[in-house]
Amino acid sequence: MPDLHCVRKLRGGAVCKLPCPGARSFPDEPQEWQAHVEASRQRIELMRRQHDSFVAQQPSQGEIAEMASKRVLQDDSLKPGDIVSTTHGLFRFRGVANRQPTPDDFVRLR
Repeated sequence: MPDLHCVRKLRGGAVCKLPCPGARSFPDEPQEWQAHVEASRQRIELMRRQHDSFVAQQPSQGEIAEMASKRVLQDDSLKPGDIVSTTHGLFRFRGVANRQPTPDDFVRLR
């Protein structure tokens, strides 16, 4: 593995040449630089074809609603008689308080 150095500019335009943990290695020769650029282009093109991104995609409204529905049906703070709203309708909790609910603890309301 090559020695990695800082690439930050110092006063007077000098470049820091001290070894730096976590620094990225940049080629010194033009041919090496062109190969580095081409490899980066190919990596980005592959990500584009795979519909990949540097930024994680946000969940859709449907996914958010489904996660909220699952969360409310597993809420151990429910008390008998509580009514919860899910993507599948309204349900009344008839289980025991302070206990992990099971599907049998809910009764669908019309």
